[in-house]
Amino acid sequence: MKKIISKFGLLSILYTFCVASLFAGQKDSVKTKNTYPFCIKAGAGVYSRFILNDINFIHAKQVILHPEKICQGSFQYFVNKDIAISINAAYFHYTAAFTEDAQTSLDPATAAKMQKSYSRKNDFTSITLGSELTVVYDRIYETNRIVYFSFALGYGWLSGTGSVVVTEKDPNGTGATIVEPEQNFSLRTDKVKAHLSLVGIRGGKHLCWYAELGYGYKGILNGGLAYRF
Repeated sequence: MKKIISKFGLLSILYTFCVASLFAGQKDSVKTKNTYPFCIKAGAGVYSRFILNDINFIHAKQVILHPEKICQGSFQYFVNKDIAISINAAYFHYTAAFTEDAQTSLDPATAAKMQKSYSRKNDFTSITLGSELTVVYDRIYETNRIVYFSFALGYGWLSGTGSVVVTEKDPNGTGATIVEPEQNFSLRTDKVKAHLSLVGIRGGKHLCWYAELGYGYKGILNGGLAYRF
């Protein structure tokens, strides 16, 4: 899995810069000047790479129905009307509690089938600081909307705690017995993180809205408000 993710990151960087070179000098569907070179963005996202990578550990149903909410913000500067660079930050605090069933086993004393289940509680906090390159595909004719893609590279810190309680019960419902004491663990990592927004759209003149579809530390779906000046 780590090799696949590493290859994805390298391909994302290559894709971003190739397309940047291709589109940067082309004409837009509407002529425009770089009138407002600065932009402040604030928004939220869901389904970060960390959560999706650990979906089997955290529990797929829990992740899909109750995704983490990633708060994010950035300060953006348009070098010209097609290319912008920015610094950004992303933060999320994720808690989850769920129970999942595991394999059945035979009780050596009674030779009866027993069902194991795991009750988990997780609590994670993540902070990422990064820089981002944005390239405008086009400006939609006679509107203030632009279509773009971006690639971000940052450094993130993640810490958290969790616990697991293993129970064993008769599938016929005769009760439950704790077969292992509660296990507690802690997690603390820091590493380089990436985010690729395959497509984004922003609308508005000064006070704007934006929405993006991508993969990485900002989430598969993210959007919010922006102010250009």
